[in-house]
Order: sequence, then structure tokens, then C-alpha cells
Amino acid sequence: MYSASDPRATLAPAAPGAPSAPSGLGYPADYVVFHDAPPAEVDPGGSRHWYARDHLNVAPWAPWPLAADGERIRIYSLDVPRVEGRLGRIWRCSTLMVNLSWPYEGPRDETKLSPHSHPDFEQGSLIVAGEYVHHIRWPWTSDRRAWREDEHVVCGSPSVTIIPPPTVHTSEGRGTGANHLIDIFAPPRQDFSERPGWVLNADEYPMPPS
Repeated sequence: MYSASDPRATLAPAAPGAPSAPSGLGYPADYVVFHDAPPAEVDPGGSRHWYARDHLNVAPWAPWPLAADGERIRIYSLDVPRVEGRLGRIWRCSTLMVNLSWPYEGPRDETKLSPHSHPDFEQGSLIVAGEYVHHIRWPWTSDRRAWREDEHVVCGSPSVTIIPPPTVHTSEGRGTGANHLIDIFAPPRQDFSERPGWVLNADEYPMPPS
């Protein structure tokens, strides 16, 4: 689990007027927003930070197959036509997947949010423009003592939020101007990759053998 004592378990940069996330406390943090400079991997006391340990809810990471023509720098145009039924603009390589959502002006329609969850992988949400609220809800278990309050985390741009499984989450653009979010997954998502036409460079990077 994430530790709120980790120096990255605070909002950075938070939106103007947003409260700071607690730090130095002994309970797990439900999200992490990265600072401009990451902390040292090992603190002065010699202990390793939370990201050096396996997360109980995250499946073991393994790279996907390399591109058929080998490793090299690839450049893709963002000028991609919208296609009904396709989610954003998705590319993948052997180690990660990025989904560039379509930017929009002004706040998102609060009646058309998209709460969902992932069973065994994290989501990195990179805000490149505007301001968002990440709504996060932990599922209930049979032990009521483990229940957690819903989180509504206000984040400005640029910032990255790591959303752990199995939380129910959705991101709501609140900025008055352009709002733009990029989702990052490592390794690439199997479910997105299985959707015909969703991954724009699927011909270059093969999927793992079934």
C-alpha cells in the first residue's frame, strides 16, 4: 500500500485554494501525485520507498514483445480523426500504453462522468492543461473498519496522479479553459489492445502470445 509518509503523497501542484493532502501520517494514501523532482530511492534512514515494493493489488509487470523491426524512436502524428466508438488516441510499445483523450473547453458535464475500476493495474493520469477533480472510491469489504471515505482530489496542470486498483474512479475537468488529460498504463492494457482499431500502431507492436 502507499504510505502517506512518502514525500510524494501530497498534491503537487494543487489547484489554487485546494487543501493540501495529509503527510507524515500512519495510514495508507489512496493516490499519489508526483512532485517536479522525485525523492531519493533510499531515505537517510536506509529504508526503501513504497514504489520499490510490489503492490498487493497490481499484477506482476512484464514487458510485451518488441516491435518486429526492432527498437527505435518512433514519431506519431496527433492529427488523428475522431472515430465513433473508439476511445481517444491510443499508442503502445513493449512497455507502456498512452491514451490521449480529446481536450475540451470548460467544465465537463457532471451528468456524463465515467466511473470505472481496474482489477489489477494502476493508471497514471497526466494533466497537461486545465484543472481536474479525480473522484476516487474504495470498494467496501466485509470489515467496516477498513471502509474509507470517498476522495475528491483537485489537481492542476502539469501533474500526474497514480490511481491504484481496485478503486472506482473518474476524472472531471473543472478548468474554465482547455482541459486535457493523458492516461498512461504499464504494461499496455490487454482489453484496449483487443478492441479492433483502438491501438493506432498495433501493426508495429505485437501482443503477447495467448
